[in-house]
Amino acid sequence: MSHYPKAVHIHEEGPREGFQIEPGPNSTADKVKFIEALANTGLEQVQAVSFVNAKRVPGMADAH
Repeated sequence: MSHYPKAVHIHEEGPREGFQIEPGPNSTADKVKFIEALANTGLEQVQAVSFVNAKRVPGMADAH
């Protein structure tokens, strides 16, 4: 089993991708709670937002 890496790095993109496709509306407070819950699992990186045109992707309108 020595050919396996000693560690792996997980880059969580669920919030960034998920909030874009959610039918919403989802409050900013609920999004923050979700992101904090992910961070509390021990993840070192959580991609939370994507800066896009709010008219085209309303689920990201509060990303700033």
